[in-house]
Amino acid sequence: MKRFMILILLVCFAFAQYSSQGESGGAPEAFSGMLMVNKSAPESVSLTDTFTVVIMITNNGPATAQVTIREAIGNIEPVDIVPAISDIQDESLTVAYPPLMTWNLEVPAAGAVSVSYKAKPKTVGTISIGPTEVIAGNSKFLSNGLFIRVECTSSPECDESIGETPLTCPDKCGGNAEAAVPEAPQMDDIPTDPYVQPADPASIPPDQRDMEEKTGQMLLVGIAILLVAAVAAYLLVLKKK
Repeated sequence: MKRFMILILLVCFAFAQYSSQGESGGAPEAFSGMLMVNKSAPESVSLTDTFTVVIMITNNGPATAQVTIREAIGNIEPVDIVPAISDIQDESLTVAYPPLMTWNLEVPAAGAVSVSYKAKPKTVGTISIGPTEVIAGNSKFLSNGLFIRVECTSSPECDESIGETPLTCPDKCGGNAEAAVPEAPQMDDIPTDPYVQPADPASIPPDQRDMEEKTGQMLLVGIAILLVAAVAAYLLVLKKK
């Protein structure tokens, strides 16, 4: 009799666990909102200037967002680094990944948070800073990219070691002075992962809701049948004894 009662308790416990998982939905919800990420910096600087890059994150969602900001360092030299820099390089690789600056912070609902860092150009000409990557839950958001014009030095000589060429410094080095400076990519031009709004139970078609309810009912009936069969088998064993 004790073994039979233990079997019944185990079946009931398993059923209760299944029911609680069905009600809670299992996995935690992803960030259910939209972030806007904008990056800004001066349009032009000199080779000796230190400039500031500002990354602004606006949260248009209904809840606080826990975000991770990833900023790749290109042909600029960061100054007075506050966040950690991960220099992901391996001598066995033929190509090394660029170092990254990372921040972890909270962005309140209907609010905005900004981070910034200072940098210096390494060469004259047009330098580019790619889009900033912001990760919130399972969603990824990208900022706009930047192009910054680094002016030629005042020296009358063309110095190729710092990037002064007929293309970057046509007046000093001789070249096409009418060469157009490329425009920075806008946010609409940057591919981002589509945001998928979590399904609202009220928006589920009635046929689908009926199907889910029938599936749950069939499961309950199956469990009840198993319990009855177990009781009948136990009683049959007792009768034979």
